[in-house]
Amino acid sequence: MKLAWKNRANFKNDNEKRPLWYYFEYIQNPHIEIQLIFATIAFEIIQEITLKEIELDDGIDSEMVKLASLKSKILKLIKASDISDQIKNPFLTNIGNFSSKKSVEGIRRYLFERKFLHDIRVEDEVRDRIQFINRLRNTILHRGLVFMPDKNIDMEQILNYSSQLIPGFIEDYLNSKFEIQHFHRVRQKHEDMKGFLYTGKYHGVKWLITI
Repeated sequence: MKLAWKNRANFKNDNEKRPLWYYFEYIQNPHIEIQLIFATIAFEIIQEITLKEIELDDGIDSEMVKLASLKSKILKLIKASDISDQIKNPFLTNIGNFSSKKSVEGIRRYLFERKFLHDIRVEDEVRDRIQFINRLRNTILHRGLVFMPDKNIDMEQILNYSSQLIPGFIEDYLNSKFEIQHFHRVRQKHEDMKGFLYTGKYHGVKWLITI
């Protein structure tokens, strides 16, 4: 604890501190769905901070950024409308999946920069698991729901998976800022998350997901 507090100056500005405040909200809230919303917002901020420090392979497409902003406005209008859920929910899903490939590539690059991936080029199975993380992120952020990838998985299982993965990325960021990533428990968590990406196993246990 003393080591972490000594290194608090590694947070260079308010934006770099925001994931820490969201993490506090995450651990204090008793409802797991709300916890995941706080964690996912923090994850978005961490990705933005990380990816701003590097030059992405395909650069930043300003037109896509504008379109993404419009998408957010459209989603809000549709959600607030009196159209029946039966009609608007599939439409919301399609819009929410807009630019999914770009999101997946951003997460892939983030995972590589944070050393969860050995190489920026990944096999199809690893890419599928990155897609799973992206779908978790999308459904929580855009719809306030938890993505259910397989009818054979119950809600308790997917909530467990989600509460390991997304908060794990926040903890990885905070551990690096506080310079405690060399601690055994911290290194083990990092290896567990890498294990999921490469083998589908977390802490040696196979996760039952089908993308």
